[in-house]
Amino acid sequence: MRKYIINSLTALAISASLASCGDNFLETKYYKGIDVETALTSEANIQTALTGVYNQLYDYRFAGNYAVNIGDIPTDLSYWNTKTGHFDGIYQYSFDDKDTYLYYIWDYGFKVVNNSARIIKAGNGMLGSSSDATTLNKELAEAYALRAYSNLIMANVFCHQVKVNGTDFSSKPGLPISDEPIVAFQKISRSTVGETYDKIVADLKVSIDKFTAAGGDRGDKCYFTKASVEGLLARTYLYLEKWDEAKTYAQAALKDANITALNYKPTEYKALYNGGSSNTESLFYLDINATQ
Repeated sequence: MRKYIINSLTALAISASLASCGDNFLETKYYKGIDVETALTSEANIQTALTGVYNQLYDYRFAGNYAVNIGDIPTDLSYWNTKTGHFDGIYQYSFDDKDTYLYYIWDYGFKVVNNSARIIKAGNGMLGSSSDATTLNKELAEAYALRAYSNLIMANVFCHQVKVNGTDFSSKPGLPISDEPIVAFQKISRSTVGETYDKIVADLKVSIDKFTAAGGDRGDKCYFTKASVEGLLARTYLYLEKWDEAKTYAQAALKDANITALNYKPTEYKALYNGGSSNTESLFYLDINATQ
């Protein structure tokens, strides 16, 4: 009997203590988390956020796979072995606007765009008072490039060509474009494809200006460099059929990347793909390893 009384008293004490705490014992509290709206208040936090944006760019659902490969899937450039199930609907020409690959390209593309916008807004606000304007300008240059590159990828997937053999399609629907970070449930209308390309060009030019203000870049092709942004701007001008501008920025990219010759011999060309930094002809590449 005494054993049962003690057990009953113990149970009563536990239930009383839980009741006195209300429901707080069920709540999970974050002690090291930073609110997204107030997080970017230092150069260190901006660097951390920038690393996160690169992670979203490199993700297999965006530039790490889907966004790069989707254009080749319905063509004779690729071979469908039916073993994995990936892209099956597209191989069979039956994909629609609910296709998951298209969904993820849009989803992760705008993650890059929106989080780059957060860095751009916070970084520009800090420039006047920053003790390390050089580093901050480099970070801003990369953020502008990330936003432009993501928009360019999505424009190629979701929009009409902006120009074809001199015929202008600038008035066709483009992407939702916003300089400000998009808050939850905010509705943004689509810009025209012409306005989309205007924004891409503007961001790339600001990126180049920021690299110039910083006196250089990281010198690591896993991250955007001045040369890679110039190359990207040259590609953008090709889509716009502005041949002279494309040539100018292509030459600038080759000069800044110190590329004076290309490899055409089979052995030398194959050696470009040994991994890591072996590809000396690349301006920017995805090199995903334990630290990058």
